[in-house]
Amino acid sequence: MSVKTQIFLAKTFAGLCWIGAGVSGYFDSVFTDVLQIIFLASVVIALIVLVKAKREIYDEMFLENYQHAQAKTEDVMHGVFCIATVLTPFLKLVPSSASWDWPLIMAWTFFVILGIQNLITGILFWKYEEA
Repeated sequence: MSVKTQIFLAKTFAGLCWIGAGVSGYFDSVFTDVLQIIFLASVVIALIVLVKAKREIYDEMFLENYQHAQAKTEDVMHGVFCIATVLTPFLKLVPSSASWDWPLIMAWTFFVILGIQNLITGILFWKYEEA
């Protein structure tokens, strides 16, 4: 399995699945429950394929591009968390927010944030590999 395919499965595809699972967790219906199971099963299958497959050895350019993508992702996520921290107090102003199931919302938000982080790393890696 090529290095690009490894990153696609571990970061880009997995990121999209984590986001899908997190977003579908916000809704309460049979359809979204099935979608969530599909997304989570897809992540597990992709990671099993990644672990079991014969993989190409990482070279110096891979390591440089991957580290660069992770560093840039860290910068982006730092900005996302700063914005979220500033906006969090305003949630108290939403009239129906007292009836929200906050632990559940935070749990699914974690999946979305994890997915965004993986997706950004995967996209940036592909961008740096192409350059």
